[in-house]
Amino acid sequence: MKLTAHNLTAPSKESKEEVRGRWLAGIAITIIGMLVAVMLLFLTFQGLALFIDNKVNVIDFITGTDWDPGHGHFGALPMIATSLTITFVAGLISLPLALMVALAITEILPNGVRKFIQPLIELLVGIPSVIYGFVGLTVIVPSYGASLVEPGSGWLPP
Repeated sequence: MKLTAHNLTAPSKESKEEVRGRWLAGIAITIIGMLVAVMLLFLTFQGLALFIDNKVNVIDFITGTDWDPGHGHFGALPMIATSLTITFVAGLISLPLALMVALAITEILPNGVRKFIQPLIELLVGIPSVIYGFVGLTVIVPSYGASLVEPGSGWLPP
């Protein structure tokens, strides 16, 4: 009887593996968190060096329109405004399109088409946005960029 009670209360092989897995996951999460913290610190100190070493005023940096680091001009307003404009336009285009596709897949399309399209969409979702940006930079910008605006000027007028 004593042997059976011990076997029932002793940790099983699976529970030991679970504890080991939790420790490994905790170590991995800690390492990833530390890497993110180190990257944030690096970017913070490198960014602050512009304001401390080069004596750039934060207000002039945010509201300035002239970006010429060689002459000490660090106006980031055109880059900030262009980023916000592109983000807003992308949202205006993608939100209705995404809603229409979601409604079509869930409500309108037959099951055969849904079973074909859904894995494709899930595959596209799995691709990092950096890859889409790289494709846009190497394919779309060279083919359409010269006809839309002068290179480097952004979307906003000078």
